[in-house]
Amino acid sequence: MEELYRTLGYAKCVELSKKSRTFWDMLKLADSRKNAPVGGAVREGIAKDFIREFLPPGFGLKSGLIFDAEKKGDRPSM
Repeated sequence: MEELYRTLGYAKCVELSKKSRTFWDMLKLADSRKNAPVGGAVREGIAKDFIREFLPPGFGLKSGLIFDAEKKGDRPSM
């Protein structure tokens, strides 16, 4: 059983490493001001992809803004 977890853990690390490199390349391309919406969409995609793995069945994610509930302000947190 320990070998199974080690194998699964290694596979997940390889997957995350590949995603990280791909997203990093995309962020570098979208880093200019004229591509700000693209950069925001890429960052949102990264966050959604990461969070989705931890959500229980029946929960989902949609596009939008994230606000700081503690400050109760109308400016999004980045």
